[in-house]
Amino acid sequence: MVRRVALLGILVGLGMGISAQQPNGVELPSTAQKLPLIQVQKIKTVRFTDLKDDWNPVLKTVRTIHQPGLDARKDEILRLKQAANSARDSYLSSLGLESSEKISGTTPPTLGVNFFGNTYDFSDPADNSIGVSANGDVLSAHNTRVHIYNSSGTQQSASSLGGFVAGSGQPTNFTFDPKVSYDHDEDKYVVVFLNGASSTSSRIIVCFSETNDPTGNWNVYGINGNLNSLNVWTDFPQIGLNTNELFITGNLFNSSNASQGAAVWQINKLDGYSGAASLTIQSYYLPSNFSLHPVEGGASLYGPYMYFLESSTAGANSITLHRISNSIANNGILEAPLSFTMINSYSIAPDADQKGSNNNLSTNDCRVQSSYFQNNRIEFAMNTSAGGRSGVFHGTAQISPFLLSFSSFNGQVVPLDSDIFAAYPSVAYAGMMLDGTNKSYVAFNFCGPNDYPGTGVVYVDSSGYSPMLTIKTGVGPVNSAQNRWGDYADCQGRQNGAPGEAWVVGTFGNSSANQRTYIGQVFPPQAVSISQPQPESISMDVYPNPTTERVTFDFPVDEAGVYTVRVFDLQGKLIHTVIEDFLRVGEGRVSFTTTALLAGTYVVSVSNESAVLFQEKFNVVR
Repeated sequence: MVRRVALLGILVGLGMGISAQQPNGVELPSTAQKLPLIQVQKIKTVRFTDLKDDWNPVLKTVRTIHQPGLDARKDEILRLKQAANSARDSYLSSLGLESSEKISGTTPPTLGVNFFGNTYDFSDPADNSIGVSANGDVLSAHNTRVHIYNSSGTQQSASSLGGFVAGSGQPTNFTFDPKVSYDHDEDKYVVVFLNGASSTSSRIIVCFSETNDPTGNWNVYGINGNLNSLNVWTDFPQIGLNTNELFITGNLFNSSNASQGAAVWQINKLDGYSGAASLTIQSYYLPSNFSLHPVEGGASLYGPYMYFLESSTAGANSITLHRISNSIANNGILEAPLSFTMINSYSIAPDADQKGSNNNLSTNDCRVQSSYFQNNRIEFAMNTSAGGRSGVFHGTAQISPFLLSFSSFNGQVVPLDSDIFAAYPSVAYAGMMLDGTNKSYVAFNFCGPNDYPGTGVVYVDSSGYSPMLTIKTGVGPVNSAQNRWGDYADCQGRQNGAPGEAWVVGTFGNSSANQRTYIGQVFPPQAVSISQPQPESISMDVYPNPTTERVTFDFPVDEAGVYTVRVFDLQGKLIHTVIEDFLRVGEGRVSFTTTALLAGTYVVSVSNESAVLFQEKFNVVR
C-alpha cells in the first residue's frame, strides 16, 4: 500500500503571514491564499485570418549568469544537474558510439499524416503545443507563432502570437510560452501565452475561439501577470479545462528572477467563448509551491473540481496532489494537498548528448510536463535521469472506487534504446483496456550520440511499452542560445477520429543546426482503417508559408544528378520552370521570389531524370 500524507497549513482562507519581503518592501504571504475576485476586460474580438504579422521584435536575455543564494531551488537543481552531467559522461564512455540495446515489446504505434510545422523564427526554445478538433483541424503554437492546418497537413492560416493583440495597446515586445487546448465538450479552442518578463510588463493573454473553426473569430483577454500587485511576473503557464472552467497556473518570480511561488487562475470558459465584455476571475497564491500542473480530462472533461499535480523539481519519490473544489459561482476552494510516496523515484536528468555537436541539449528539471484524467486514473509524465541518460518518467494514479479518493501513485522510467536521450514528454489518452486500465501514448523529443534531435512516441497498455516510433529524424544538430531544446512538446488525442487517434508535435534538428517543428498523426499498433493511410507524406521543408516575396524549399538528395524545379497551379498547369541544375548527395535547397505570382496556392515539383521526387503546396499572399 502506498503511503498518503496530508500536508500541513495549506487551507485557504487562513490568516496572511509574512515570509519574505520584495526589494520594494511588498510583503509576501507565507500561506496559500484565495485572493479577491478580479474583473478582466476583453481586449478585442479578432478574426484569425485577418491577423497581420507584426514586426514581432524580441529583446531578451539569451544567456544568464547564475547568482548563488538568490533562489535555493535553482541552487539545488544546478548542483544536481552538474552531478547528473558527470554521470552522463561516464555512461557515454562505457557505451561506445555504435552501441544500441534494443527494446523488446509490442509493435510500435502507426504513423499517419505527418508534415513540417510552424516556420522557425530563430526564437528558442520551440515550446510546441497542439490542439486537434473533432473535424481534424490542427492548431499548432510555438515561440512565437500560431499556425492552422487541416487534417492532411495543408496550412490554412498563420500569425505571430502578437497578432492576437496587435493594435490594442497591449505590449507585444516579448511573447512566449504558448499553450493550446481543444475543448471537445464545447467544440472550441483556447490559446494562452505570455508577454513580458517584469512586474510592469507581465501579461497572460487568453484567447477563446467563438466556434470550432480556428480561422474564425477569437475573443482575447489580458490578465495582469503581477499577481495581486506583489511585484512579481509570471512564467511557464500551464492550462487545463474542466466541464465549466479554464484553469491557468504559472510560476512567479521577482526582479532578481528568484522564485516567489505559484499561482492559479480560475475562469468561466463559457464567458470567454461567448465574448463577455469582462471575465470574473478567481486567483490563488501558493508562496511555497512551484509548477502546479492542471490535470485535464482524457476523452471527456470532468468537474466542477480540478486536480493539479506538483512534483519535486529536484527529484524525489513523491507526488503532491492539489484540488480546487467547486466553480467560481459556488465559491471554489483550494483544498489541503495530499502527498503520495511512490515505489520508484525520479531525479534530475543530465543534459542530452546529440550527434554532430559538442553542445549538450538542456533538459531542465523534474516538473510535471503533461497529464490526463480518465477512467478514475491520472496518467502523467516528466523528465528524469535514466541511468546516465535523460529519460521519461511515466506515472499512474488510481482512485479507489469505494473511497472516491486516490489510493496509489506509481511510476517508472520509459524503456528506450540504451543510446537514446529523451526529454519534454507529453502523455495522451488512447483508449481503455478490458481491465479498466488506460492505453496511452507518451511522446517526447529525443537525440543521442548516434541520432540528431528528433521526435518520437511510444504506446503503452497493460502489456507494457512498445518500441519507439520515430515521427521525425533530425538531419543536423541543434545549436541554439544556452542549448535550449524546449520547455515542452505535446501529444493530444482526437475525439471522434479513428479509434485511438492522436497528434504529436515536437522538434527536430535541420541542416542549419536549428530546431524545426514537426507534426505527426499516430494510431495504435494494430492496423487501423483510415481513409488515406500515408507514409511520411511530406519530405520537403517549406518556409515561409504563406509567403509574400520569397519562398525556400529544403529536401533530401539521395542520388547525385540533374534536378528540375517547376511551379504548377492547382489544376496542374505549368506556370514556370524555375531552374535546372546538378545536385550532389545530401541536402538540397531551392529558393525563388514569388513576386511574379498572383495571390493563391501553387505546387512546386522537384524531379530528376527518372521521376518526380517531391511535390509541395505553398501559398502566396498579397
